[in-house]
Parts: sequence; C-alpha cells; structure tokens
Amino acid sequence: MKRLTEHFLSLTTSEIARKIFAFFTVAYLARRLSLADFGLVSLGFVILSYLINISTAGINLYGLRETARGMNKNIVGQLLSLQLFVSGIVFVVASVVIALVVSNPVAATLIVALSISLFAYALLLEWFFQGKEEMYTVSFGKSVTAAVYLVLVLLLVRSDRDIYWIAVASVTGDFAMALFYYVKYRRAGNEVHLGIDRSMWKEIAQQSLPLGIGTMLGKISTNLAPLVLAIVMSEVEVGLYTAASKLVVFLLLFDRVLGYLLLPASARIKVSSPEQLAPRLEVAMKWILLTAFPICVGGTLVSGDVIHFVFGEAYAAAGDAFRILVWFLFFTMIHTVFTSGLVAVAPSKVYGRVMSISAVIYLVAIVALTKMYGLQGAAYGVVASEGLTLLVARANLRPYLQIKVSIPIHWVLVALAVMTGGVLILQPYSFVLRVIVGALLYGSVLLALHVFTVDEIASLVWRKST
Repeated sequence: MKRLTEHFLSLTTSEIARKIFAFFTVAYLARRLSLADFGLVSLGFVILSYLINISTAGINLYGLRETARGMNKNIVGQLLSLQLFVSGIVFVVASVVIALVVSNPVAATLIVALSISLFAYALLLEWFFQGKEEMYTVSFGKSVTAAVYLVLVLLLVRSDRDIYWIAVASVTGDFAMALFYYVKYRRAGNEVHLGIDRSMWKEIAQQSLPLGIGTMLGKISTNLAPLVLAIVMSEVEVGLYTAASKLVVFLLLFDRVLGYLLLPASARIKVSSPEQLAPRLEVAMKWILLTAFPICVGGTLVSGDVIHFVFGEAYAAAGDAFRILVWFLFFTMIHTVFTSGLVAVAPSKVYGRVMSISAVIYLVAIVALTKMYGLQGAAYGVVASEGLTLLVARANLRPYLQIKVSIPIHWVLVALAVMTGGVLILQPYSFVLRVIVGALLYGSVLLALHVFTVDEIASLVWRKST
C-alpha cells in the first residue's frame, strides 16, 4: 500500500495542476461565450469523447493491463497501428454522419474539427506509462495538453466569433500530449515499429473488444445527460449542466488519480501477490469513503456560492444541478475500486456485462427524469444511475473477490453533522472560509473518535515501500 500512497501523493500534485489549467479554461470560456455557444462547445466535446472511446475500442485498456503484467514491448507498434486504422474509419464515418444529420453548420464544423484529435489519441502512449506505473510521466503529459489548450484559448478566443479557434486549441493540445509521450518513450531507448500483422491484430481485438465495449458504454452513459438535454430542451440547459458538471469533474481529480493507480496496481498484484489484492482494495475503500463524504456534503452546502464565484450570475441556475451532481463523485469513487478489481480478476466479458447493464440504467433514468424534471432531473438521473451501477459492479465482483467496508459509519456521520453545523453557522461569511472550517472540524472529530490516527497517516505518507 505504501507504493500506492507514494504514487498517489506525487500524482495528485501533478493532477491538481492539470485540473487547475482545465478549470481556468472552462471558467474563461463560460465568461467569453454566450450561454448557448458554451453549451454548443460542451456538446462538441461530449461527442468527441464518444468517438475517442469508439476508436480506442479498449485497445488502450488492454495495453495498460498487459504492460502491467510484463507485456513484450514489440507489441506496442501493433497496438498503435491498429488504433490508427480504427481511428481513421471512425473519423470518416463520423464526418459523413455529422454532415448529414447536424443542421447547424457551426456545430457540424466544430465537431468535425474537434474530431481530428482522434488521431492524436490513436498515437497516445499514456497507457504504456500507466501500465509501468510511471505516474509522474502520465500526469505531466496530461498537464501538457491542458496547459497548451489554456494558453491558446487565452490568446485566440475573445467572443462567440472565435468559436472555431477553440477546436484549434484543443487539437493542438492533444497532439502536444501525444508528442510528449512519444519523446519520453523514445528517450527510454524504446522503438515503435508501425505495421500490419493481421494475426496479432485479431488477437488484440479479441482481447480488447470486451474491455472496449465496457469502457465505451461507461463513457456514453456518464456523458449522456448533455445529449438528452440538447434534444429535450436546448443548448442553454446544456451550458448550465456543463457548468455544474465541470466543477464535479474538477473534484473528480481524486477519482482519476485513484483509477490511474488502482488499475495497473491491481493487475500487478493479481499476478505477484493475489492474496494481497482484497486487503489493499479495502484500504483504498476506507480512504475513499472518508474523503468523499465531506466533499459531497460540503459541496451540497456551498453549491450556489461556488457556481456564482466561478461562472458568474448568468449561471446561477446551475447551482441546483451541482448540489445533486456532486454526489456522483461519491458513487463513482467507490465504483472505481470495484472496476479495478473486476479488470484484474474477472474475465473481460464480466466487465462488459456490467457496463452494458449500466448503459441501460443510464439511458432509462436520464431520459425519463429529464423529460419529467428538466435540468435537475438530468442530474438526478446521472447520480441515481451511478449508484445502481455501483451495486451491479459489486454483485458481479463478489464471486471473484470480497471487498469489505472497514470504517465505523456512525462516527463518520457524527463528524459530518459537526461539520455541517459549523458551515451553517458561518453562512454569512465567505464560502472559502466555510469550506476550510468545515474540513478542520470534520478531520478533528474523526481524530478525536480514533476513526484514523496521526500515526496511521504518517505511516502511509512517510514509510518507505516494501
């Protein structure tokens, strides 16, 4: 667990920097674009995320897992070649469909321009470094794309008339990230030999497709709400939802760091010390619960102030959505633990089955609740669906691995009650002060009740890996 802790601390530092870049980019665009155009740009990025997941088809997740297990590096060139081939097909098909289906010429051009990033993601070697657990490299590469994107947006975007420059900035940032990973890979003495080996492509496809279907369905599910809002309502509601969800994405840096660490570590531990996998995932679960509870409760209490501070008065209606969406963080962080266990110990088809069920849940819940309750209904649908998906993942993991919750929930609730009281008493003051005081109260109560100890934290942080 010490190895995971060291990686967590280093990766969190880099991930915070990346999230800050992304955070300022979103906040800047929200203030430079109209609410409708901000929603349009957000919709374009949602569609791009779908296309990326279709084009990678689980190949990156397969590469990550096999690298963690000691994969022969000769296969790297074949993985990239296959991804380039699939990405080319997806780009052509998507461009034709968008030209035929999307009536808004600005939206169509923007989406096609953003889709050029498919080729950058096809060449991305992030999965290799993640499989090797070189987390500084992983996070720094993501910081490169975020920094380039922010700088170019600040230089090129002044108003709605500059909307196409957003695509230029995004694509440039993605290719900069791909170049960084490639240079890092080559400097380590590795080579990339692109080529077509049909038998190897077939083997890779057979192994990666179940993982890819699961990942694709998961991404489609979690990004479904903006599409449904665009169809059922308008780009304005998409913009409001995006503002709320981007704040949640910022908070999700904890979950993303956790995913970067647990997936390769679980695959490695499964091979080297399988008896240690459940205990280590249980430790991760403990700290997830202790961290996620106060973030979600605190986010609920200060939601309106945070939205106003970041996006301005025009986005005030997003506060109600954020108050709901922040609980997505709670469920998805726990879900990450179960997903890591599934990928490590269960057959690939099990993960695909879980995400297929999840996709159906998301589709039904988001469409139904959005039609009934609009923006807030979409937020409720996302959170409820992630909670149900968590239960499905847990049920499917249980035959292979048992993960227990090892914290006294009743004492955690006491700490949350004290934190809530402190935040409410300080209601007239700055939300920043309320967040700081609330965090101090929560941590102090848990320490006083011995839910965790100073020595326990010190041992996680300072003791060397064994």
